[in-house]
Amino acid sequence: MLKFSLTFFFCSFREKFQPYSSTEIKAPSSPLALKLAAHLCSVGAKMYGAFWCSHCLEQKEMLGQEAANMLDYGECYLDGFKIGTPLSQECKEVKIRGFPMWVISMTSGRSFGC
Repeated sequence: MLKFSLTFFFCSFREKFQPYSSTEIKAPSSPLALKLAAHLCSVGAKMYGAFWCSHCLEQKEMLGQEAANMLDYGECYLDGFKIGTPLSQECKEVKIRGFPMWVISMTSGRSFGC
């Protein structure tokens, strides 16, 4: 019975429209997290996610507020979400397979705005 209840909750949760809301990162960044974010930025890494994705939020929280703000981030549902909502054009082009998804270009000689 618990399995049915959780399945019902999950399905009904996704059927209702969820307007986009930005996530607030509260954790402070450690010196190591700041170094990691700077490195990811320098190699052209970009994180793709969804505002409703708990794993995306967990990764940002692990990095902390300052480091998370350094990252290049692509939101795949800026107009909100419910079942059937298409990905943003950028996320379609990148061929997102799940959230979060990191794309690291490793292109040398480019400036990534870090």
